[in-house]
Amino acid sequence: TPLAKADLPQVKPSELKASMITCAIPHLPPGTDAQGIVVVEVQVDEQGSVRCARAISGHPIVRGAAVEAAMKWRFKPLKSENSARPYTGMLPIVVHWDVEEAAKQCPKENRHD
Repeated sequence: TPLAKADLPQVKPSELKASMITCAIPHLPPGTDAQGIVVVEVQVDEQGSVRCARAISGHPIVRGAAVEAAMKWRFKPLKSENSARPYTGMLPIVVHWDVEEAAKQCPKENRHD
């Protein structure tokens, strides 16, 4: 079941990444030696905050860290007919036991922890 209503516009992953204002690095629980890419479906509200997120791919061990990080991301609002609208998109998030590797997807000036 999709997160979002059918009437919400869906943006491409590249457009979603380009509209990112702040991002969060996924953190695995201490001692977890795992890595992978998780595709997270996000619903973004009129202000650019993620209102809901769910993992649609990726190993179960890393999914939770990706969803938790995605909930902290902020995006530019989607403007339509001079007003902001909620929208959905797919966000690939790299989860890695090495925090520096995971941090590469999130420029320092945009990080929110």
